This record gives sequence, C-alpha cells and structure tokens, in this order.
Amino acid sequence: MSQLQPIIEQLQSFTAQQVPTASMATIIPIAIAVMLGGVGLSLFGAKLAKSGIRAALGLGGAAIGVAFAKSTGYSQILCGLAGAAMFATIAFLTFRIWVGVATAAVFAVVVAGAFGYQNVMPHVQGFEQEVGSNWRASSLQPALTGEVNGQAGVPQGDPGLWFAQFRDYVQQRDGSIEKRGLNFMVLAMVIGLFLGVVAMRWMLILVTSVMGTAGVVFGAGTILTQVMPSSYKAIESNPTVMGMGVGGFIVTSLILQTLLTRKAPSKESDKPGKS
Repeated sequence: MSQLQPIIEQLQSFTAQQVPTASMATIIPIAIAVMLGGVGLSLFGAKLAKSGIRAALGLGGAAIGVAFAKSTGYSQILCGLAGAAMFATIAFLTFRIWVGVATAAVFAVVVAGAFGYQNVMPHVQGFEQEVGSNWRASSLQPALTGEVNGQAGVPQGDPGLWFAQFRDYVQQRDGSIEKRGLNFMVLAMVIGLFLGVVAMRWMLILVTSVMGTAGVVFGAGTILTQVMPSSYKAIESNPTVMGMGVGGFIVTSLILQTLLTRKAPSKESDKPGKS
C-alpha cells in the first residue's frame, strides 16, 4: 500500500485542481448514488442486464429518431418511436455481443491493474527517491506548503507532469513494459469477448459483480475520505482487511446473483413419474 500512496496523492491533487470548489459540495451525494448503484448492480445486475441494455439502446434510438425528425421536418413522435423500436430490437438480437464487450473491458482493466501492480508499482519507491524528491523541491515546494482549493494536506503542482516523468523513469528501466502490458490487455480483451459470448450467463454474473463492487468501494472510499478521514487512513493501512472485505463482497454477490438468475424447474419435470 505504501507503493500506491504517491499515486493516490497525485490523483487527489488532480481531482482537487480539476473539480471546481463549488462542485466538491456535491461529491458526497454523488458518492452515495454510486455506492447504492454498485449495490444494486451487485445484486440484480445480471438479472436486469437484458432489460437495461434494451432500455438504454431504446432511449438512444428514440433520441436519434427525434434528432432526425427535427432536421428533416418529419413527425418527432413517429421517428422517435421507430428509432426506439429498431435500437431495442438490435439490443435484443446482439445481447451476447454486448456481454462479450463488457467482459472484454472488465478483463482488460483487471489485467492492466494486475500487470501494473506487479511491474510498475515496484518502481514508485525508486522514482520518489531518485527523481520525485528533487522534482518536488524545485517545482512544487511552494505549493506543498499551501492548500488545494482550500484543502490542506493535498500535494499541489502538475500531476500530469508527475505521471509523465514517472512513465519516462519506468521506460528507461524497462523499455518493453508498455508493449508487454498492451499485449496482455489485448489478450485479455479477446478472451473476455470469447467467454462473454460463449458463457454469457456466468460472465454476466462475474462482470456485474466486479463492476458493482468497484462502485461500492469507490463510493464508500470517497465518503470516508470526506466524512471520516481517520477511518479511511486506518483501512488504507490494513490492506489485508480491506482485501478480505472486498473479496467477501464479491463472493457474496456471485452467490446471490447465481441464485437469482437460476432458471426455475420446468413444469414437465415437476409431474409425477418424471425424474
């Protein structure tokens, strides 16, 4: 976890610089909404995914139809209904492809995270010792003693420059790291697309459980950093406990969604004499 701390600090600095101060007041309601959405996705994501994709594409089709009607003078109602019907039908017929795309995306993110943790994170400490300290002393020292949008204790400066120099630092020590990481991500995407199409139900359960858990972790972490920073620090300093909690949540989600998406026994099998 100590290896991640400099990166977390730079992400916090980037957020503080990019998000207007007035918008920070809404961060807790947004975090709560994300957390609740993650819980819903973890419990009912696989069961409601087909209806959700149909509704989303149907609304998108309706918007396209209305936009087309406005530019051509045709009836907005008819064009909107036609667009909604066509895109909803497309969603119905291509549902497996959508599951495959979602699985490919999740697999790529997970593999990229694992690859980065194994191959990039070990360089953070060396970068901080050899480059980061001198860089901060020369360009960030005035900002480090101040505040970011009124938030004390968050490093200022240009996070983009920090990440650019860290990337160059890693590349100098391992010139093939980006190529290898990209190759692993492409492989993960191909495997994810294949599994999403072939094992649609199981991959849908897995993907929605992972995405829902990510939403819960992000929302809860954001709330803790704003409301109870000491509790967040305590959890952050115990990665084993945090990992067990996240793992337990995912396993619970997998079990519940497997039960909720299980097909009901057919009436024929319930008749006497049927095995």
